[in-house]
Amino acid sequence: MQELVSVQYKLLFENNKTICLCSRFAPQKNQEIFLSIFAQLNVANCKLIILGDGELRGLLIEQSKHLGLRVYNSWDNIQFSTDFDVYFLGNLTNPFPYISKCTLFALPSSWEGFPLALCEAMACEVPVVASDCPTGPREILCDEGNSVYGFLLPVPSKHNEAALQLWKQTLVNILTDNSLVAKYAEKARRRIKDFSKEGMEAAWLEIVNTNQ
Repeated sequence: MQELVSVQYKLLFENNKTICLCSRFAPQKNQEIFLSIFAQLNVANCKLIILGDGELRGLLIEQSKHLGLRVYNSWDNIQFSTDFDVYFLGNLTNPFPYISKCTLFALPSSWEGFPLALCEAMACEVPVVASDCPTGPREILCDEGNSVYGFLLPVPSKHNEAALQLWKQTLVNILTDNSLVAKYAEKARRRIKDFSKEGMEAAWLEIVNTNQ
């Protein structure tokens, strides 16, 4: 995380509210639906940073344009500026400096196993918004005392308008409230310690000792 963000992208984070998606481009990850949510956000100077690559690259870029969003992508010979709405930055050797500079991290997946990207964003002390999909986000964001360390929302679907509106309103609330950003950045920092090497070792030892 100590590496610097590429010089040409540095200004992108300085005067904007930024949402980060980081995953392969696949139907499971729901980037297409998230783009439609992002297009409806009425937040000044808001940018969507998309890290990764995959089979849906062309579809997602065209979907963004169809929604009226100005699109930058790192694969074509496009002059970079901070005037775009959506930035496809591709696969990065080290994405953490970019994630750590974002206002929030979103995981709108339809399903997961154990989403490491969500944990990595929390380790970067970034507030997280995730779908309550099977499996992973609920287990990561809620502890046994039902404390919530991020925003857990219904899986976004074009067939569920209520879910889409909830995502939209939640994103707007976070992006326009610096105190909320700070509060959930701290919650993320605290919670991710439970998944550290030391935290997991303690959990395993407790299970072993209970069953002896």
